[in-house]
Amino acid sequence: MSKTLGFNLVLVIATCGVAIASLVFSIMIYNKVGEPTLVPTSAPIVDPNAPPPRSNTPGCKVSGQVSTDKNYKSAADELLRGLNRGIDPCTDFYTYSCKAFLDDKNTPSSPSGESQMKINLQIADFLDDLNVKKADDYEKIARNAYQLCSDSMTEELSIEMLTGRLDEVQTDLLDFVQFPLFGFPMKDDSRDALFTKIGRTERQFLTSILMGSGASVDYKVNGMTAVYVDQAGLSYPRDYYVKNQFLNEMQDYANDIAELLKEYRTYVKKVVKCDNFDNSDDCITEFAQWVVNFEVQIALASWDDSEMRNVKQQYNPFTLTSLPKFFKHLPIDKYVMALTDGMRPDPFKNRIIIGQPPYFTWLDALLDSDAVTNEQLTNYLATMFLLDTADYHYLGSFGRAKRRAHDGPGAPLRGLDARRPSGQRKGRGARKLTYNPMFAAQVDTPDSVRHYCVEMLLVYLPYAPGYIYVKNLRDDKYAVKEDVKNMTQRIVDSFSDMIDSLDWMDSDGKKAAHKKSENLLQNIGWPDWYEPFDGTSDAAVNDYHADYMGIIDSTTYWQASKIMKGGLETREFWRMLSQKGDDEIRPNFLQSPAMVNAWYQPERNSITFPLANMAPPYYSLNYPQAYNYAGQGGTAGHELTHGYDDEGVQFDENGKLANCAFTHCSILDDDSRQGFSDMAQCVVQQFNLQCCPVKTGNVRCANGANTQGENIADIGGQQAAYRAYQAYIQDPIYGRNGDPEDLLPGLEDLTPNQVFWLSYGFSWCSKKSEKSLVSQLETDPHAPSICRVNQVMQDIPQFGRDFKCKRGNVLYPQDDDRCKVWVGF
Repeated sequence: MSKTLGFNLVLVIATCGVAIASLVFSIMIYNKVGEPTLVPTSAPIVDPNAPPPRSNTPGCKVSGQVSTDKNYKSAADELLRGLNRGIDPCTDFYTYSCKAFLDDKNTPSSPSGESQMKINLQIADFLDDLNVKKADDYEKIARNAYQLCSDSMTEELSIEMLTGRLDEVQTDLLDFVQFPLFGFPMKDDSRDALFTKIGRTERQFLTSILMGSGASVDYKVNGMTAVYVDQAGLSYPRDYYVKNQFLNEMQDYANDIAELLKEYRTYVKKVVKCDNFDNSDDCITEFAQWVVNFEVQIALASWDDSEMRNVKQQYNPFTLTSLPKFFKHLPIDKYVMALTDGMRPDPFKNRIIIGQPPYFTWLDALLDSDAVTNEQLTNYLATMFLLDTADYHYLGSFGRAKRRAHDGPGAPLRGLDARRPSGQRKGRGARKLTYNPMFAAQVDTPDSVRHYCVEMLLVYLPYAPGYIYVKNLRDDKYAVKEDVKNMTQRIVDSFSDMIDSLDWMDSDGKKAAHKKSENLLQNIGWPDWYEPFDGTSDAAVNDYHADYMGIIDSTTYWQASKIMKGGLETREFWRMLSQKGDDEIRPNFLQSPAMVNAWYQPERNSITFPLANMAPPYYSLNYPQAYNYAGQGGTAGHELTHGYDDEGVQFDENGKLANCAFTHCSILDDDSRQGFSDMAQCVVQQFNLQCCPVKTGNVRCANGANTQGENIADIGGQQAAYRAYQAYIQDPIYGRNGDPEDLLPGLEDLTPNQVFWLSYGFSWCSKKSEKSLVSQLETDPHAPSICRVNQVMQDIPQFGRDFKCKRGNVLYPQDDDRCKVWVGF
């Protein structure tokens, strides 16, 4: 042991000696070249092989002052939670940054998830301590919804409690839907009545079948909004229905539906009869199998996600009166009228945009053929209604998964951990209520219940808890907003410089790209109408929540959740139809400021950073800027880059489809579009050939084509953030006038540049089960975290330079072996 230790010590000393000698030689050369130019907002694109002002070999001492600031110590402690110095950063930077975090059983699934939980518990504390008698309406709404949710998760299980909940669900089921399979006949069996029913149910409960809809900016008409109607969002990702490796999952799905309906039959005390079977169980099993087979047909008729990036193909405008002329057996007009009832401007001039015409043509023909009846579709809608509300009535395996608040760990997860309720498939872009893993997470402790219930508020009641968080829980909000605003502008400027370096984009394309960045709408922190955080703004927030007022007097969580979902539909979708003018339409914040997230919206040419995202692991006001530029800055660069990807480039500086030809729209000419395509194809091939994250087993590689948009944004965005950080260091007025930041206590062996990369790596630490990883690889446009670190680093040579990697290392390849993403060399 002592000999080995001695040898290692000699090796470290020798390595440090080589590094110091290399540093001295680099400084000599660097001084001959001359001092770097000071630039106020963006740094020039530098040769990635140029020696840095100071560097080191990890594990060796670095010249510079070690900070005694407690905030620097906190930043170091955060990064040390993941760091494992035993891993070679030039070979596997993700494991270098994250191994300690991943190995610690006491850490949560991810640093970002931990951040969201901290915020949610802060909001929960505020609501728990709220003096209701002195509270504003928005506070009362949030408090009662939160309290009723918490009570519903911890209420003592009993037959009386479960029956009471089922009574509530059954009342609304029979009012809105009916259920012929169980002897509850349709009130009106006409096709028009059916689609009115489908619209009403989606408007009130977010449960939808056959199609989904929402309101947004009109992609072509200035100052107008439009109704967008798209193909159905199914319970599971499309691949589950069309690929053979998911046959077992589909059979489990059918079994789960049958189980739920059999328990429902016990509640309603009905005998189910059908044409093919006398036995009630067999009838239910047959119908459950029909549901799955019908969804398979829908999936086969639907467009794959990879086919939905050409926006022009999905912009097919109709009016309310013209729809019946094109779809003679599919009454989309009745569906839209039910959804927008009471919200349509008079006269109703807003366009109705059909997203995928072949799908709706198929659906029109299907209804014409009588291959599916109105009664079957009503039964299907009723079944989806029960599935979507299983977390309240607890029927079937879907419901039992949510009984964990009562039963404790180990209750079955099958079904709920993969199925996406209708409400979480709805909408477009940032407004899309995408599936949140928290909805299927372990909920069996007091804090997990509180976390879960605040999460419900953030999704379905976004602005009340958001206002509570911004107004009461972030005293640093104004300083943070100003700092992030300056940071974001540096990143925009840096990305503009990167565009100027491209040899595949012509001068007109560069002018159009710069015009987009100059007209970029930046939503930072919170919506403007929140201010000035006094009685005036309190009244505005109260008025905003008029559609949610019924929650104050609700006595059960069913009542409150019904109002939340209906209020979300009305407030966040259909009231938008009355908005006019880009000044009113474009600034929409779209999600809660208390949500750890960020997004770019091409149809608004807007970038949005909620205040909640401006917290570790992405940002802290008094942390070193190396940390902040890597996290929040990298996020800004990533989202900004989406404005110029294959989807974003279809929209101009005002968020309108640009220069539309027969097949496409784009701010770029054909040659520049081809140049972008070549750049993107390099990233696609790189991901496909390298098989990230593992090389064995069935379905284990990230799909380069499906993840290309996010991968390109990761690479381009992090380069823009790094360059912006260098500009900050050089800035003589608002930066450090060329003086590097102090070293972090506990990380004295890492330069500020290395801290930048480590901060990025740590922010992506993520624990995933094998099943969850396979699902992500199959269906998610985002590659797994290990890919979003290692495969990004290998295409940014500044990383290899800062860590003194050898040329040819996995993460510091030769220039010919890397993809040049959004840079010209």
